[in-house]
Amino acid sequence: MYLELKHLRAVRAIHEAGGLARAAAQLNLTQSALSHQIKGLETLAGVELFLRRAKPMRLSPSGQKLLRLAERVLPEIEAVEEELRGDEEGRSGRLHIAIECHACF
Repeated sequence: MYLELKHLRAVRAIHEAGGLARAAAQLNLTQSALSHQIKGLETLAGVELFLRRAKPMRLSPSGQKLLRLAERVLPEIEAVEEELRGDEEGRSGRLHIAIECHACF
């Protein structure tokens, strides 16, 4: 298992929502699937990322470090994703229009 964008998005969503249920809904996941993602990430990292007994659910010091990384990286990635979507939909690029009009004068 590797650190993936979905992990960064999950940490950010849980932090912003204050818990798994609301974060899962925002990410279009079940609460169980989101919990599984976080547990897998914690196993990978070898640290606890959330203080689960706190209400609302809070980040541990390691989780705070990961959130700072997510807050730096995700806006850049999301901007690239949006730009690429714009390219596919034809919303970006240059358009050159030339008109030849002999009868204009």
